[in-house]
Amino acid sequence: MKIAILLTGQLRTFEMCKHLHMKYLISKYDSDVYLGINICNTHQIVYKNSKDKTNTDKVKRAIDFFNPVDTFILDNFEDEFNKIKNKNTTNLHLLQGMFEQYYVVKNTYKMVLDNINKGKTYDLIFRLRFDQFIYSKDVPIAPQLYDTSYNTILYTPKNIDIIKEYTIDNYFKFDEIADNTIYLYGFGNYKNCKFANEQFWYHTPSIINQMFEYYDNFLPLLVYCNQRLIGNEGAPIYEWMFYIYLTEFNKINIKKSNITGIFLREFV
Repeated sequence: MKIAILLTGQLRTFEMCKHLHMKYLISKYDSDVYLGINICNTHQIVYKNSKDKTNTDKVKRAIDFFNPVDTFILDNFEDEFNKIKNKNTTNLHLLQGMFEQYYVVKNTYKMVLDNINKGKTYDLIFRLRFDQFIYSKDVPIAPQLYDTSYNTILYTPKNIDIIKEYTIDNYFKFDEIADNTIYLYGFGNYKNCKFANEQFWYHTPSIINQMFEYYDNFLPLLVYCNQRLIGNEGAPIYEWMFYIYLTEFNKINIKKSNITGIFLREFV
């Protein structure tokens, strides 16, 4: 199976996740890696992660490690976001991080599409964040990584060494792959409104164009949600938007992935 793996986001914790992604996913398949790197960390508010701009040395280390087919690097989003705000200014400043994140995702998909148009073929497209520690029954969490007092896995030198040395004779397997279907971390229902988690996903090339165009539909999706009072409570607005875009705008089937995950955090 030929896989295009889109690794996107900020590089804060990639030094730990990179070993997991490489050992149990990338190296186990005929994989092409595409990197979408956002070097600006200023929009992380909830968690006490570093807000320092990612330096060029860390970007080079990521490129050297993953040896990608192509790389997109975002170092400034202000001009792009100002264009968006000129179209719709209502509370849009609260969602700059979402727009920025998916602007990177869009441009990473574009690199994949460009290579498909040049003749490359893929059986599976897997979009994954740099800070997403994924696991499954095939690749379980190393028990010594999990910090029960914080109910998460922390990004620490000790844990980096643990996962670097962690070895099992297995790899991530995909239970089923159907066309016009996307496999997600999960989805649900809150007060009669449905949402879909967008931490990571995978799908066949049958819906690659729809996923590439997701970012370009953010404003109509926001209008759609605001008119129906969707997103005022419960799941974050982007999870309502994601579900609506998949199921109502595009009639894409959604299924829960057999892979799950947890975000890595530097400090709590």
